[in-house]
Amino acid sequence: MGKEKCDFVLPRGAMVRFFDEAGDREISKGIFVGPEDNSEFIAVPLADKNLLSVRVGDRVRVRYGCHGTMAEFCSEFTEILESPILLWRIQTPSEINRFELRDHKRITCVVAATIEAAGKGFFGGAIIRDISKSGARCVLQLGKEMGSALEIGDDVLMNCTFPGVSGGKSAPGKLVEVSESSTEMTIGIQFDEAQEWVPPYH
Repeated sequence: MGKEKCDFVLPRGAMVRFFDEAGDREISKGIFVGPEDNSEFIAVPLADKNLLSVRVGDRVRVRYGCHGTMAEFCSEFTEILESPILLWRIQTPSEINRFELRDHKRITCVVAATIEAAGKGFFGGAIIRDISKSGARCVLQLGKEMGSALEIGDDVLMNCTFPGVSGGKSAPGKLVEVSESSTEMTIGIQFDEAQEWVPPYH
């Protein structure tokens, strides 16, 4: 994957992942809740707090996705608040690496799928129009019950049975594109992590 430097730009509510400094072990997923000007990095970790053992001063590697790229930086915990909810304050990064996820080959296809957005109570049928290991573009038929149920930033789960791949597959991700015509809604999904079952396999 190609790598370059980028600025720290992260929308409030974005999903982030925390790893040990080497990047080998995931500590927790989390949600960014810092200020809109990104002057501070504050997140709500989603793992069971009883299983977390981080301390102020510990080094951490943070990864998050945005519009087909993955950003990554190393920093350290500067404050851990436990009440009323667990919050992690991390030193604002001075250097961020960006990886072009679309180095993964995108293939055109017509595959039936379902899309779930549990936070919205949404479940609907879709057609996958193109897919790569890092994301997919799907088309849904627009119905009255759908309205504007899906929005950029929503967490979704894509389920499908892909030709040539045994068994059903599920790919969690986040919506990075939502557009509507009079009869269809097109959504772009960025997967939370690379889906190795998606061809090609070299």
